[in-house]
Amino acid sequence: MSLLIASALIISFLSLTNLGRVAVNNAYEDRRMTEQLLEYRKYNQYDDKVVRGQDIASLVLEVRGYPSVKIYNTTNNLIHQWTAPSNFSSAFTSTDIYTKVSKSKSYTSSVVKDANGALIEYRFKEM
Repeated sequence: MSLLIASALIISFLSLTNLGRVAVNNAYEDRRMTEQLLEYRKYNQYDDKVVRGQDIASLVLEVRGYPSVKIYNTTNNLIHQWTAPSNFSSAFTSTDIYTKVSKSKSYTSSVVKDANGALIEYRFKEM
């Protein structure tokens, strides 16, 4: 009789352990999907859109060089870039940014991803 009770307890313990593992895996998958959605929402607003100088300034202040932010003129020449860690000595202030980005101009934007799909660069081109 006690062997039967011990077997039932062991089976119950293994079942509960398995249920716990499934719950943790589900929570991890939910968190991963949420992080992917947030990342998509963040970079999608700069993927193949038209933005203003204020948008670029806000982005530079938010990302602080990682991923990098690059500005090109109408002939595809690089005007300025904010990259980490090389530009951390320069000021990340709106005044500093607006010396390189015009508030009144419009820019076409795009994003660059690496081979794994991670966002590595925001690109803006003057219109």
